[in-house]
Amino acid sequence: MKAKGIAILMALFLLPAVTMAEVHVYANDGDYIGIFLGMESNSTVIVYNPTMGLLLPIYTGHSIQASYEGKFRSESPYYTSEDCAGTPYLLGNGFYNSLVVTPDGNSFYHASGALSSLTMRSNLDGSGSCSNGEITKMGRVATEYTDPLPFTYPIPFPLSFVEKKSAVVIPLN
Repeated sequence: MKAKGIAILMALFLLPAVTMAEVHVYANDGDYIGIFLGMESNSTVIVYNPTMGLLLPIYTGHSIQASYEGKFRSESPYYTSEDCAGTPYLLGNGFYNSLVVTPDGNSFYHASGALSSLTMRSNLDGSGSCSNGEITKMGRVATEYTDPLPFTYPIPFPLSFVEKKSAVVIPLN
């Protein structure tokens, strides 16, 4: 027991700082995209943008059509009404608070709120027209992102990954 206490004290004196690293992601044009979190399959880079407070699933074009490179996942908002009015929802179990783009490329949404079972009666199709049809699936409220994106979209490739180290100092008094 005494040896364990001495080892802990020695560690506190010998290791007063902990070094951590984040990998920051930049677009080919130099725009800051965010902090690299990982990959979803081998075709999507997951980045957290602290300015936006959102996850950005970015297609790499690998294993899918090259035309998707630098774009976000495309999803159509669904509605409980038959006329695409009211609260929009995103269906499925996608990342909470991740940014998606509508198929027409004109609007951005992120899923928020609790995942729940929803009966949808309409959705906006790829051309922006309202389509009817009933479907029951799990989904979340879709919040439109209306601020200007802090980077060029689609994101110009290739991406650069830069390791940024920071030290956390642990006070010893």
